[in-house]
Amino acid sequence: MDSSAPLLAQARSRTRGHRVQVVAGDFHALPLRTRSAALAVAAFCLYHSATPAAALSELRRCLRPGGVLIAATKSTTSYRELDQLIAASGLDPEAASRPSLYRTVHSGNLDQLVHAALTVRYIRHDEHVFRFDDLDQVAAYLATSPKYHLPSELLGHPEALTRALKNRLPNRPITTTSTVTYVIGVRDE
Repeated sequence: MDSSAPLLAQARSRTRGHRVQVVAGDFHALPLRTRSAALAVAAFCLYHSATPAAALSELRRCLRPGGVLIAATKSTTSYRELDQLIAASGLDPEAASRPSLYRTVHSGNLDQLVHAALTVRYIRHDEHVFRFDDLDQVAAYLATSPKYHLPSELLGHPEALTRALKNRLPNRPITTTSTVTYVIGVRDE
């Protein structure tokens, strides 16, 4: 389930031939019956909400008693190396000072947010290191990130962004870090 039409199209393509139903929906008003779900997964999406407590309350509504929520998010310092790279390139000089995408839901508050809706049974923080082999891989990621204020001709165009980055920076591997947090919550009643 997602509200993004392109993401849903990709999900349909990847799950063709399997018993998977792809549904358009918003996690603030899920198209599910109350107490109908045994499991919900909110992976790297709650930070898109200005009201994550409302989204978690809606997820709780859909879980049956004993139902489980698996939630995952990243730290507010995730990918700061990419912020610094984009700022150094001059394509978005303010990138390193702009707030994190993970400001509403992050590794530091996910457990408290879930706890307000469900009983938290498990919390795990993992340090992840992501390596991009070159600026082509970096551009493929950055071209779709809503955080950066890139020139319009580069938004959604990884090839053009690659060329712009290579004109400004040495083409080398880029390593980024992030704390990824997983929380499991259960609806007790």
